[in-house]
Amino acid sequence: MKKSRILLLFSLILLCYHTESTAQRSNIKDYVRIEITPDHDDWTYRTNEQASFTIRVIRGNVALKNIPLTYEIGPEKMPPVQTGKSRMEKGFLTVKAGTMKTPGFTTCLCRTEVDGIVYSNYVNIGFSPDKLEPTTTLGTMYSGNQCIPCAPATLQKRNLPLRHPLYP
Repeated sequence: MKKSRILLLFSLILLCYHTESTAQRSNIKDYVRIEITPDHDDWTYRTNEQASFTIRVIRGNVALKNIPLTYEIGPEKMPPVQTGKSRMEKGFLTVKAGTMKTPGFTTCLCRTEVDGIVYSNYVNIGFSPDKLEPTTTLGTMYSGNQCIPCAPATLQKRNLPLRHPLYP
C-alpha cells in the first residue's frame, strides 16, 4: 500500500514536470519579436548626423526570411516622414533614418504579420538630447524665486443630499 502511494506520487511529479517543460519549449518556438537596432551603441547622435536601423524579425532565436514588413520613421509623436515595405529576403533590413537639424527624438515603428498575427515594435533615438530646450515656460505664475498669487477660486454652493436614499 505504501509503495503504491509513493509510486503514484512519483508518477504525478514526473507528469507535471514533463507537461511544464513541454509547454515552455513550445512557447520559445512560437514567440515572435521585431528587433530594431540603431547603428550607434548609445542610441544618441549629433544633429545633422546620419542614422540607420537594422531590423530583424525573430522567432525562436532564428531570423525569419521572406516575410512582409512595413516601417515608419519620423519625429517622435509626429506623423512619419519616411515609410516603406520590404519582404526581408536576407532575414534583415537596413534602413537609413536620415537626420535631424535640431535636437530631438526620431521614432522607427515596424509592423509585420506572421501566421495571421500582427506584431509591432518601435525604437526612439536621440539627436543631441543634451541640448534640448523646454518648449513652454511657466508663464506669469512664477517670477524669479517668488510665487505670484493667483486669483482666489470661486466656489459654487451646491445643495447635495447628505445621505444617499438607498443607504440611510
